Amino acid sequence: MEDFKPASCAKSVDQELLEACKALMGVVTSRLHGSHDGDRLIRQAERAMARAEKNEAAEGEEGRQDRKSGCFGKIGKHYDFIVRVERKHAWGEEVYLEGRDRSGRRMLIRVAKQEESVSVQEGESIFFRGLVQAHDTVFAIPFTYIEATSEVTRP
Repeated sequence: MEDFKPASCAKSVDQELLEACKALMGVVTSRLHGSHDGDRLIRQAERAMARAEKNEAAEGEEGRQDRKSGCFGKIGKHYDFIVRVERKHAWGEEVYLEGRDRSGRRMLIRVAKQEESVSVQEGESIFFRGLVQAHDTVFAIPFTYIEATSEVTRP
């Protein structure tokens, strides 16, 4: 019995299996070509390998995109954030800051009134501790909604 392999190794195992199937196609084709069941089996194998290659390419692209975009963290957890502010909105007694983290993920931060007025300008970076409230997609752009639980300062 073979030992358990972590997910990082599983992808290489899938790639090795696909390469082995491609290498064996010549042998299978030479032995089964011309018979009714053999031709059907060869067509199924070719389609399965094409799907596997297509899925492998799509998974590789999705993995790279997810690391750079999307939402940050788990809902209900506290994190320390460094965010570059793009817009500042004041509604009533609350201030909302819209910005991006270093990975380009979009965030909307609710800041309750502090002792000192929130004097953050657009384009500045801020540092704070916050609670992730929700994840949402607005006009195909993923947002993380955060409530600041500490004072907003500059790093």
